[in-house]
Amino acid sequence: MKDIFVNGLCSISPQETYEKNSFLDNPINYKQEYLKVINPDYKNFIDNQVLRRMSNIIRMGVTSAKIAMQEAEIESLDAIIAGTGLGCMTDTEKFLNRLIDNNETLLTPTSFIQSTHNTVAAQIAVMINCKKYNMTYVNQNIAFELALTDAIITINEGVAENILVGGIDEITTENFEQKKRISAWKTSEIDNFNLLNSKTEGCLAGECSTFAVLSTQKTENTYAKIIDVFTIFKASENELQDKLLNFLQKYNLNFNDIDVVITGNNGNFSSDKIYDEFCSTNFPNSTQLVYKHLVGEHDSASSFGFWIAAKILKNNIIPKSLVYKNNIERSIKYVLIYNFNYYLKYNHSFVLMQKA
Repeated sequence: MKDIFVNGLCSISPQETYEKNSFLDNPINYKQEYLKVINPDYKNFIDNQVLRRMSNIIRMGVTSAKIAMQEAEIESLDAIIAGTGLGCMTDTEKFLNRLIDNNETLLTPTSFIQSTHNTVAAQIAVMINCKKYNMTYVNQNIAFELALTDAIITINEGVAENILVGGIDEITTENFEQKKRISAWKTSEIDNFNLLNSKTEGCLAGECSTFAVLSTQKTENTYAKIIDVFTIFKASENELQDKLLNFLQKYNLNFNDIDVVITGNNGNFSSDKIYDEFCSTNFPNSTQLVYKHLVGEHDSASSFGFWIAAKILKNNIIPKSLVYKNNIERSIKYVLIYNFNYYLKYNHSFVLMQKA
């Protein structure tokens, strides 16, 4: 397999993360039902005439992609691959509501055109005039991991050297209320700093857009090296343990070699218990980090975990706001990101990264 490096990176999230030198230095405390992103000044990245026709998810997707490309110091791409669970929910809801309000007549096509899941990746391609491979994966909470897998395969096939990969999802009031009915979210406002102390079901909803430029060449801007991605559906604890060990052994590693494990704990008592038991059994000597108390839960939340892993591997610094268990001071070489579906508890995913 070819070496694959993360050479550019950006995340727009409910925290102040879109600037290059920012790494959760002063995490923001919220007490509300769901978390919205902190929007940068989009006029600095997108022309005003184009900007006014974009919904917020397209704005944050295009902007985070552009910032990642600026960091990587490249102007052209060989492929654009995105992952999303729900796509452009604002435009989807707008179109469906107008369909009902107007009795299925006199509908403008704009909202429908921009409501498809691949709109963000397509808009990025239009903005940078990229006419090459463009793909969007829509696979609930493993959409971002499948986008990464596609990028790894494409690079190893020798048909691409620079690929933009991202995960993006948004939260809307209607979507929030619908999932609240099935107890996916907490039933009342909650302090996000105390989220993981909650002993109840449901989690804190959120949104973010994370994009990275993956390249075959290491540069002075490189954040980290991606080793591989592993996903499995509906596995028992023993099966998950065996499959993960086999995955690590492919690269001459075992559980003890993992310096940092980044898990998807989100305040949902039953799912957090699974994370805790799995890590205490298999990674007792690894530092365990969490992040969803800062950005909320959504289908592409693991992309923010990817952003954290890359930042840690580049700087060898772990923000205190992320530390959950076993804060072990040492040089960090290997980081493993572990996430699974927060409601159905299916679709387990692991992303293994290494210091470049």
